[in-house]
Amino acid sequence: MSGAVTRFSASASDAAVSRLQDARDSRGDTGGDRAMTIETDISGDASGLISLGSWLSAAPGDAVSGAGDTFAYARSLIGSEWQGTTADAFVSAAGRSVRDCDELGDMITSISSAITDYGYALASVQGKMTNIRAQAADEGLTVSGTTISGSSGLGVWSGAQSVSEASGVDEGSGDVVGGVAESLGDAS
Repeated sequence: MSGAVTRFSASASDAAVSRLQDARDSRGDTGGDRAMTIETDISGDASGLISLGSWLSAAPGDAVSGAGDTFAYARSLIGSEWQGTTADAFVSAAGRSVRDCDELGDMITSISSAITDYGYALASVQGKMTNIRAQAADEGLTVSGTTISGSSGLGVWSGAQSVSEASGVDEGSGDVVGGVAESLGDAS
């Protein structure tokens, strides 16, 4: 997979909702003839992230676990049959290799979990935005692709708060993204 994982953000939606509510509050009304829009696009490939997380735990995770088991087995065989300084050095090196494999396996598991969690969080927000667009259409607003538009009264539209709340998942996902970045930083 090439490229970085895109962090999703609905800050543009938050800003739009805030502008709409500020405009309504300053006028003291809910009407007007200016067209207002809310962009509900949350970009990202949620299923791709979930698949990547699953692949990481299966392919490299299993290989690292297998390598650690092989080192442990070799250490147990050689350590009981071989004596002396060279045998001690081998047993020590094999022990370090087992620990390294265990640590790498733990790191892969952690990264895999973080990526998978991020994928599910992204899918959740994308689903919420799809529902919000359906709600807006049901309430007579114009929905074109991922953009909801209407008169300046859009700030009082019942779904405006839903857009803001759904985009709040971005704050919670920071923990997931931070966890991935932290795990990757630990690997270097």
